[in-house]
Order: sequence, then C-alpha cells, then structure tokens
Amino acid sequence: MATCAAKSLNLACQTALPWTFHEDGSLTQKDKKFLLSHFPGCRLIERSEADDFFENEGLSEITRAREVSVLLVKLADLYAFARHDRILYVDSDVLFFNKPEALLSAIHEKKGNYFTKDIDTAYVANIDTLEQVTGVRPLERVNTGIFVVNRSDIDLNMTEKMFIFRLRRLK
Repeated sequence: MATCAAKSLNLACQTALPWTFHEDGSLTQKDKKFLLSHFPGCRLIERSEADDFFENEGLSEITRAREVSVLLVKLADLYAFARHDRILYVDSDVLFFNKPEALLSAIHEKKGNYFTKDIDTAYVANIDTLEQVTGVRPLERVNTGIFVVNRSDIDLNMTEKMFIFRLRRLK
C-alpha cells in the first residue's frame, strides 16, 4: 500500500519525491527489496532500528508509549528520524488523484503546521483535560493520516508527560 500511496503522489506532482519509509515490522526482505527498487535513493527505517534508537536514548516512557500507540510512533519517530525541519507525513492508505496544491503550499510556506480534518475528534484524553495539562486547547477533528509539521514543534518531553498522565488516569 505504501508503494501505491507514494507513487500516486509522485504522479500527481510529476516528480520523484525524496521518500523516507517507516516500516512497522511486518515487511519481509522481499517486500523491502521491492520498495527500494521502486524508489531508488529512498530511506527505509525498520521498526527494529527505531525501537533500538529509543531504547538506547533512555526514553523509557516514550519507548513504552510507542508499544501501545500508533500515533505516538508517528510523532516520536518523525522527530527522531526526520532529516529536515519541515515534514510531510502520508499514511500508506492515502491515494492522490490530483496534485494536492494546498498540501504542497503548506510545505513551502515553512511556517505553522497543516492537518486535514478527520471525521471525529480522537485524542488520548478529552480536549478539556488536554488543555488543562498542556495549557493549549487542541484543535478538534485533527487527522494524522496526512499532514505537514515542523520538526521543531514536536516536543518529546511533553509527549512523555502526556503518556504518563494517561497511564495514571487508567489506573
């Protein structure tokens, strides 16, 4: 599916984009070879490499959070492995049929973060609680399947704090 997603964006943009793929541990060697053959020069980050990074950095709560939350894998791994401050993230189930002008403009603006709207609001806690803990009122209906974000806006310390907060609430 990642191949289809990436190729559809390349075709819509009429250029070969500099892809970084983050695999979830389910790809075989044959799958990895296929992906690398279709995107020469791309970067493939294996789940084991990412897991080792967080374990070696001593980020125990982030390590635990990544084990239970796909969303935290996205956030933490983007921060750890991004090569540029401006990041375009695309889930493997997203297809492009036309050139995404608004998305491309958001990348080039180099300020602020850009998210599409989801069908519902789905955070780890309710919005009022998140605002109380962080001092910032989260936006509603934020979709994390496709977005543009500044690496410098990702705060792993706050992420770790929110995860610890969530664990305490569940006890």
